[in-house]
Amino acid sequence: MFASLTDDWRFAGLTVKVKSGMRAHGGDKETIEYWKKREYTNALSQIYSVKVEKLFRRQKGVCPYCGQSITKTAIEKGLVHVHHLIPRTQGGSEELNDLRLVP
Repeated sequence: MFASLTDDWRFAGLTVKVKSGMRAHGGDKETIEYWKKREYTNALSQIYSVKVEKLFRRQKGVCPYCGQSITKTAIEKGLVHVHHLIPRTQGGSEELNDLRLVP
């Protein structure tokens, strides 16, 4: 049997995936860096979620290119992605006016 790379921790009724062997509190460098990276990743995820929700509402659940319906279930399953009108490599931004949800 293989050892798990993550452990399930329960906090306030929520299950949280944590790197196996990681401590919630600790002063060592590895623990501090782990939680800093996780905090940064969670913050980016929350910002992304807010943008996706705003795009979904703005587009009224419809792809602006093909007219296909976009559902929240499809978004949650990763079947929809954020498209840049102007590619980032050509000066595009993460501003809502440069983003569209597409299936």
